[in-house]
Amino acid sequence: YYNVLANPRVTISAGGYTGTFVGHEASGAERDRLWNLAKSFIPSYADYERLAGGRTIPVLTFTETD
Repeated sequence: YYNVLANPRVTISAGGYTGTFVGHEASGAERDRLWNLAKSFIPSYADYERLAGGRTIPVLTFTETD
């Protein structure tokens, strides 16, 4: 998280694909939409959210770049 905020240009490798991306922290409606989507795929994230005691869990997004 802190590394991406400090240096948002990253290399991500997943599913046999590697690319260069620029990351940023989502906020507002974008963050809420993405967090709800994440919880629909991984229901235990809702438990994590409760255990965080009301703290807003950061969500990072990545956009592919050249």
